[in-house]
Amino acid sequence: MRKYIQIISFLLAAVTLSGCENWLDVKPETEVNEDDMFNTEQGFMDALYGIYVNMGKSDLYGGTLQTALDMTAQYYSYYDISECPYGHYQTFEYEHPSCTAISDALWRRIYYFICLTNSLLKYLDTPQAVQLCSNYNYLRGEALAVRAYLLFELIRIFAPDVKKNPEYKSIPYRKTFSPDIEPQLKVKEVYQEILADLTEAKQLLSNDVIRTNGPDWLGESEKKEELLQDYLTLEYRREFFGEGQLFFYYKRLNEERIPDAVSDWENEVRMTKTEYVVPLPESEIKYRDMTNQDKAQ
Repeated sequence: MRKYIQIISFLLAAVTLSGCENWLDVKPETEVNEDDMFNTEQGFMDALYGIYVNMGKSDLYGGTLQTALDMTAQYYSYYDISECPYGHYQTFEYEHPSCTAISDALWRRIYYFICLTNSLLKYLDTPQAVQLCSNYNYLRGEALAVRAYLLFELIRIFAPDVKKNPEYKSIPYRKTFSPDIEPQLKVKEVYQEILADLTEAKQLLSNDVIRTNGPDWLGESEKKEELLQDYLTLEYRREFFGEGQLFFYYKRLNEERIPDAVSDWENEVRMTKTEYVVPLPESEIKYRDMTNQDKAQ
């Protein structure tokens, strides 16, 4: 499991950096249809790079996603939350119109990139691509890891922690490039699909494993696990500033309070299961209802 987390961490770093660099942001002078793009190995590479670069823009990892999540993690505070579109995340008012609008935009944007990744995988899953691409393992491994990573983001935002409620009916796991409605899977089923994608990605990217070791100063102390957890918490607070990841760290540990909270006079915020789960976007619920009604007619 640790190596899977390392793969995800590597992807996060790549996306975060791509938001700061513009050297990959190459806009084609003319539109190219998919069949022409995936007729060369460079076309496959351009498609993959394009996904990374655009994920790093302001409507996802370059701004919206981490700002909303850092507000929930109590990194920032606004004295007048009405002046900030993200302000109501700070007070966990997920049903407020400003929150629902942002949640809906994030849902659509993340699934947009999942669809692009599935399109890339569809074209890679051909004999022509295997023969054409000398970097086939790299391309397929990266694409699988990106899909798993994006769905990992969705399940963390819109569902309870898997250890707390594995049977919770959560999100669809899209594996095909299709407008067809997909069933909502249980949280544990989504994680099974994520692990399946990451298992294959790990095999394909066997030369790209990032290895880390715990700090040497921990030694063999009886309180090693406790000390390590305290150390990791401090590292998360320091390293993930502005990246929207601290909230997920608290959620995974099921922390009952967020220390040093900027939005509370007592300097901490008490947390329950409700604050850790953002409701599904209203547009997704309406789309499902409408689709089901059409099928029933």
